[in-house]
Amino acid sequence: MCWRLVEAQHINSCRKITESTEDYDLLESELEKIKPPVSEEFQNKHFLFFTPTRYKPYPASRFRVSDSDHAVYYASEDVKTAVYECLFYKLKTFAASPDSGLPANWINKSAIKTPVKACRHLDLTKSPYVELSNQWTDRKDYSCCIGLADEAYKNDVELIRYQSVRDPEKGANLAIMRASAFLEREPNVAGSWKVLFNKTNISLVCENPVQRFDISLDAFDYDEDIRKFVRSLRGDVFGEVLREDA
Repeated sequence: MCWRLVEAQHINSCRKITESTEDYDLLESELEKIKPPVSEEFQNKHFLFFTPTRYKPYPASRFRVSDSDHAVYYASEDVKTAVYECLFYKLKTFAASPDSGLPANWINKSAIKTPVKACRHLDLTKSPYVELSNQWTDRKDYSCCIGLADEAYKNDVELIRYQSVRDPEKGANLAIMRASAFLEREPNVAGSWKVLFNKTNISLVCENPVQRFDISLDAFDYDEDIRKFVRSLRGDVFGEVLREDA
């Protein structure tokens, strides 16, 4: 099973700015024309599968260089690992625009899951790859991972399993490289999450199944950009600037 957190408005994010379903459909069709093309590998899959793969990463992601046409769908084996991955990139976005501060309101996320199975896969958490774990878990240098992914593509590998560097419990992530690994055409929405940021913690509430917990912002201080951003918040340089658009 693989998990990923997505924006809760994925179903109708543009509907509120249109007056009718017909107008909404027209707007979506026009927006689709200016988006990057969906890779051939993922064309017959649900948009929640192909959307993360159609945009080339900048400057690079762990198993994909910025100019590569090879699609990679990143997910996690456990929903809590997916939460940590999602929060990391959310904080990176905030850190890139520190003057905007933190969102004042709760952010809504949906957890989606789908079963996966790969006949041809690599597991970097097991021998012989685990002996080279430092190469696969470097937080900045993805060169070894990208080199491995290139060879994997040539050999029709469908999936790479690897250790998350965001989850403190070292949960597993999945880099899905072939759409054939998905056992279902579309994912299942398996939980609604609310996320609230402040200077100290991130509060999370899942409505189904019910669970609540906090994650300290210090859990992400290994990243220089996030660390600087959090320090500025706590120093009240930007701490009182709350963005109202969340």
